[in-house]
Amino acid sequence: MRDKFKAYLSLLGQYYERILVILALIVLIGFAIWLFLLVNGLQSEIKREDNARPKGVDSQVGDVKRLESVENALEQPVQWETNDHRVFIAPLMKQSDPNDPFPKIWNPEVAEGTLTPEGLPIGWLQKYGLPTTVPIANIDSDNDGFTNREEYEYGTDPRDPNSHPDYVLKLRTTQIIQKPFQFIFNGIAESTTGLKFSILRRDGRVDYYVKMDEMIPDPEAPDYKVIHYEEKYQNQEDPTIRGGDGKPLVTKLNVSELTLQRGNEPPVVLVKGNVGTVGDLFAKVYFILEDRSFEVGKNSIFTVQNTQYQVISIKKLDGQKAEVVVRRLDNGKDFSLRQLMPEDIKKHP
Repeated sequence: MRDKFKAYLSLLGQYYERILVILALIVLIGFAIWLFLLVNGLQSEIKREDNARPKGVDSQVGDVKRLESVENALEQPVQWETNDHRVFIAPLMKQSDPNDPFPKIWNPEVAEGTLTPEGLPIGWLQKYGLPTTVPIANIDSDNDGFTNREEYEYGTDPRDPNSHPDYVLKLRTTQIIQKPFQFIFNGIAESTTGLKFSILRRDGRVDYYVKMDEMIPDPEAPDYKVIHYEEKYQNQEDPTIRGGDGKPLVTKLNVSELTLQRGNEPPVVLVKGNVGTVGDLFAKVYFILEDRSFEVGKNSIFTVQNTQYQVISIKKLDGQKAEVVVRRLDNGKDFSLRQLMPEDIKKHP
């Protein structure tokens, strides 16, 4: 038995190196097969992730956990509840078109969509028994001279002719005029009581003789007072008359100045004999409802529909445009008159 064992050892010793080489090859082959399978599995997983990833330059690997949480949230949406079990949806707001022939005024009812295409609230029309399905904004339902739109904008009753906006809103300025001053400084007269200044109306009807610090008693241009006088002369050559030396005759021209003032207005300086002194501004005004025009100056009082108004100020803007402010005398409310537009004439031929 021992001899056989020795024989095996001898045989193993002869093939020892070959056996080790065979075992090493088997191990290497096994490792190569495992490595191949591992690499192949990784490539398959990378390919699956690449197919699932959004394509694009900025795409990034998604967070699987976050995606799972979002998916769970979508499966259980938030429940909106109200007292009447209805969902509130905010209305879409539309920017108004500047070319809209019916300009919209702000009203809470806009958000509820209760305006007609002309911009009048349906609730307001229904309140006064006016139709809501036909154009009615530019109609005068009570024949008081004001359209339904104007009645709505100024808060008056469109079915009551005694309820309407102020008639002054139907006044328009058409032209501004700057006339020469009403008076001309005509000269000086001496009297026992002192100097009196001859002040002539421009139309030549009256020649007033007024002392210093006295008012000019003119009913059409009241409240002007003489506040200052300065005697002045200037040399003036007459080319038609020459002296012995052949030079034109020089005479002294009286250019004395008389200063007038009305209230707190800027003083007006009149030069003796000068008719070119600039006067007050006047405005031509057109009353749409009566189709008539008239002229007003500062402090003028006029009547429209049995109501008196006074002109507070007239300012020259540009060209023939003017800013005219009038005051209603019974309540002291001021109004700035608008410029006459072509559509004002079209509405009231």
